[in-house]
Parts: sequence; structure tokens; C-alpha cells
Amino acid sequence: MKYLFIFINSLQRSLSYRAQLVVTLIKVCLQLGITLFIWTTLYQVGPQKNGYSLAQMIHYLIVANFLTLVFSTGPAFRLARQIKSGQLNTLLYRPLSLYGENLAFFLGAHALGIALELVMLGLIAKMTHVSLTTLLLLSLYLLVSLGMFFTLMLTLGTLSFWLIELWPMRAAVNACYLVLGGKYFPLTLLPKGLWAWLQYNPFSLVSDVLARLLLQPFTLATYSRAFLAVVIWWLIAFKFYQWASKRGLCRYEGVESV
Repeated sequence: MKYLFIFINSLQRSLSYRAQLVVTLIKVCLQLGITLFIWTTLYQVGPQKNGYSLAQMIHYLIVANFLTLVFSTGPAFRLARQIKSGQLNTLLYRPLSLYGENLAFFLGAHALGIALELVMLGLIAKMTHVSLTTLLLLSLYLLVSLGMFFTLMLTLGTLSFWLIELWPMRAAVNACYLVLGGKYFPLTLLPKGLWAWLQYNPFSLVSDVLARLLLQPFTLATYSRAFLAVVIWWLIAFKFYQWASKRGLCRYEGVESV
């Protein structure tokens, strides 16, 4: 129940600042428009032998880009602010799990985005004639991968126990997401040897893999491998989070900055 209150408060806060979601949507649409323009031009210049028709490439880019609405680096830098400002003291004095509090806040803050993503999946599924069973499996995959990525970012945030500032890492993380996540192009266009190493990295699992599962012929074997990879990354990230937070709290001074 205590985490439900945190979720509701975070949701109310996101509704109060809903203009931020609108601005984010506009930014995503502008970035998507530029990417679509580039690929449309490439298809007009000459025939493409990448296995994707222009319509498939457009659908892929729409899905991959709009997934950034919920797969954000926010949890890492929220935890960093809590550590550096001394606000973490408040949580440590309460019967709350640091992981649970951040998860409830994250879900509340991104509830609208998650709902929008599920609606988008439904619309794309209808356009590509995906069955209801497949749509439900993909929705489950979306939610589980969301938990995995949140845990990964929260683990990154624990570095603030040792680093003076974490914000310089934002650009590096965003760059990894853009390149390794397949936001600009499907990772299957990479050389086969490179794609074999990158296909199950955590960034591709939350965008490239999900987009391809939705747009390409669905097979349970492919889905199962991707789902298993997400669960494994979630467990690895959670174990590292437990290890880092335990040792970080041992050296945490709780000094509130002026």
C-alpha cells in the first residue's frame, strides 16, 4: 500500500506537468521525421537490398523511436540527486525499499507513456495483422523489458556513491541507446559477425528486438530467446544493484548540500 501512494503521487505529479510529455512527444516526432526523411530519400535513390520494404522500415522506425518515451535514463539520475543532495536520508529512515520506492515513482511518472506505448503496439499490430495472442505476448515483453531497463539504470545510479557527478555519463548512455538500440536503423543491417554480438544487448532488447518481433513473422522460438535474454539481464542488473547499493550505503555520509 505504501508503494501505491508513491505511485499515485508520482502519477499526479506527471499529470500536473503534462506539458513535459507533450514537449517530449514533439521532440520524438521531430527526430523521427528527420530519420524518415533520410530513409525515404535512400529508397528513392535506388533499390534497397536490406530485407525491409519502405513501409516496413517506416513502421520499424516509428516503434523504435516512440519506445524512448518510457525507456529513459531518469532512474539513474534521480537516484544520483537523492544521494548527492542528502534526500536519501529520508528514505533510509522509513520502512521503504530503495528499489521499490524508485520503481513506484518511475511507474507513476511514466504511466501515461506506458499506456501510449501499449496503444501504439495495438495500432501497429492491427495494421500488420498480428494476432491477439501475439499482441498480448508482446505487451508482456514490453513490461518485462521495462523492468529490466529500469533496474539497469538504477544500478548505474548507484555509481553516485563513488563519483562526484554522474551527469557527464548521460550523453554516453544516450549514445549507447541510439546506436545499440537500433533507433536509426535495424541492427540486422550490421555485418553478421557484429550483429551476432550485439543482438541481445540490453539496449537492443528494449527497442530493436521488440520492433522486429512486432513487424516480422512472429515465431515463439525467437520470442522465447529474447524474453529469456531480458530476464537474464534483469537478474544480472539486480544483483549488481544489490552489491553496489550495499557497499555504497556503507560509505554514504548523508551530507545535505547547501
